[in-house]
Amino acid sequence: MMKRWSLQDAKSRLSDLMRRAHEEGPQVITCHGRDAAVLVSAQSFRKLAKPARSLVEFVRESPLSELNLEQRRRRDAGRDLSR
Repeated sequence: MMKRWSLQDAKSRLSDLMRRAHEEGPQVITCHGRDAAVLVSAQSFRKLAKPARSLVEFVRESPLSELNLEQRRRRDAGRDLSR
């Protein structure tokens, strides 16, 4: 379970908050009793921010990639905009 810190405690104990985020994992900061932010270590953030694979790789590796979906498109030229 993530530790919760009031905003005032987080401000006054920022070094402790950062150390715990690095050693114990995400730390929740509350404002007026409600969750407002989460402090995570830089290493955890990089893992969250970088996708494991690209969208193209994901689609190619999908079991649905072998489906042959027929796409029908209208061959009209669009509207006449000269009016």
